[in-house]
Amino acid sequence: MPQVSKLFRDAVIAKLSHATTGFNARLAAVASTYGITAFEIDFTTGSNFFQGALTPDVLARSSRVQAPFMCLYATGWHNENQEKSRVFSGPVDLTLDVELAWQQDNPDETNFESMADAVEDVILATLNESTHSGWGSVVYAKQIECVRSLVSLDASSFSQSLSFNMTAVVNA
Repeated sequence: MPQVSKLFRDAVIAKLSHATTGFNARLAAVASTYGITAFEIDFTTGSNFFQGALTPDVLARSSRVQAPFMCLYATGWHNENQEKSRVFSGPVDLTLDVELAWQQDNPDETNFESMADAVEDVILATLNESTHSGWGSVVYAKQIECVRSLVSLDASSFSQSLSFNMTAVVNA
């Protein structure tokens, strides 16, 4: 059975969760450069990492989830039969949403950019580092873009979403 989206999603999770070159290690390493306090994503228990297209509003209504958190999900694929002997061979699209938050009484209300800048740079370095191997049957050509939402305010905190859209060719 081909695992079209799953192969790409699993490869991205392996990169993000790597102990020394993954998201948490890299964010901790650059935090002082950006003047931020690093946070960690738990890629194992689902406490702040989810596989699925869950909106921040849906997760905010859950009593067990608070930002920061990540959601990784497939947004589509197209079988182009690039390798004729495969059941599937073509592009697969994934989105990684990162929800950031600042307590209303704590943040430097003049700078909401540094945390988003740091997260963008860490995601880009983690996924696009040229020495990073291990993509398996996923041909990742470093096609990634980031879209930032506006910073919003609810009763107790500011928040911002970063959506990283990426494409890879999967041969299954």
